[in-house]
Amino acid sequence: MINSYFDILVRYGDQNVVLNFQDLIEVTPNPTGSVDVRLRNLEYDLTSAIKKVVFGFQSVESVLAALNEPVELTLYSTPDTMPVELQEAITTIQTVAQSIADESGGKFLFNTVNPDDPNSGITRQALFDTFGLQPFLTSLFSNESYYLHMILRNGETQELIYPSNDLSEGAIRSQIENSLKRSSTGFLKTIGLWTPPAIPTQDMFGQQRQPLASWQNITQHLSQEYTVRNVDLSGGQAPSDIDTLFVIMPENMSDKERFAVDQFLMRGGAVIVAAGNYKVDVDQFSQGLTLTPLDGTLNEMLRHYGVDVQQSLVMDDQNQPFPVTVQRNVGGFQVQEIQAIN
Repeated sequence: MINSYFDILVRYGDQNVVLNFQDLIEVTPNPTGSVDVRLRNLEYDLTSAIKKVVFGFQSVESVLAALNEPVELTLYSTPDTMPVELQEAITTIQTVAQSIADESGGKFLFNTVNPDDPNSGITRQALFDTFGLQPFLTSLFSNESYYLHMILRNGETQELIYPSNDLSEGAIRSQIENSLKRSSTGFLKTIGLWTPPAIPTQDMFGQQRQPLASWQNITQHLSQEYTVRNVDLSGGQAPSDIDTLFVIMPENMSDKERFAVDQFLMRGGAVIVAAGNYKVDVDQFSQGLTLTPLDGTLNEMLRHYGVDVQQSLVMDDQNQPFPVTVQRNVGGFQVQEIQAIN
């Protein structure tokens, strides 16, 4: 037995990318059952890896130093109507933001505005008309509401920052820095990938069978240009450190998961949805392909934004043969074998 290594390590600062043999080759199946193996594009793979480590290493300080105009962060808060348990959050945000401003060399400006103060020069209605900001209710049946929103202005870009469940100094600093990175050029973008849970099914003999789709190929291709993270939306909130939320084949989504997608859009995030009304599966008894209608999709939300997912199916004539178990008569005996069916 011979152990051999075939890996390329690209490292810059605290960032690194490893290209292994599978990353550098391309395997194409042929209708005859054979495969073609060839080197994909070594120059492209290397330059993509270099780009990832260089852009991933850049710090917030380097981005601020490269700006022509200062970035402005404004905290809109209403201390008089703020719940007691959130009063500390205002001080924490001010401490973190002022710390960033002190280290920025004048490239990061911070100020606090109370829209309930007549001398602030801005009202609640103005916040709604300008930014679409709506206050939070202090409780479910209360008539009082409060603001705890931040808006980051970077050139012509304005980004809304909602408070997360974690209001510690580290979490708030991470939110502000991630917002700054998203609104600036020269940073490696992060894609949050949501895919349906991989729930095994059973065949006619009671044996577990893995789902047809694992989404590994799309993850691999996206990873060539972006940082890809699998995200969990079951808590009702998307991670604050992703630039784009990519939802693949939404099904069996809970109300909290749909709410998380909607709120990510509302705060200015970009969402990509690969949606349909059916999924391809293997019939439990015939072992052939079958279509299963999807439940718990995002179709209603998509219609609200003007996108109608039709009750139809897109088929490709240039498809790859699919391995199917078929019965064959051999000398009076029924034999099962795998055949590639087009």
